[in-house]
Amino acid sequence: MADTAFDAAEHYRELVGGFYRELVWELGEHARRRGTAIGAAAVAKRVAQKYGIRDAEVVPLPRWNRAELEGHAEFRWAGEIGPGGPR
Repeated sequence: MADTAFDAAEHYRELVGGFYRELVWELGEHARRRGTAIGAAAVAKRVAQKYGIRDAEVVPLPRWNRAELEGHAEFRWAGEIGPGGPR
């Protein structure tokens, strides 16, 4: 008879592994579009939300302040920064 006991640790590893694989894939896509580090945080948040990670709903994304934003005008032309901050 096969052992049908639930292995919580193995289940956890499978879930975290799926999250990690998807996160790395999405970050790779973001990097290929020459995205910023702040944009990468938004990618991580989106993937975390998809996996139901509660903190992704409440932890705010990093943002540039006005002086930093104006110092990075080249990103606005590339479409990386829009109204309300980075994408």
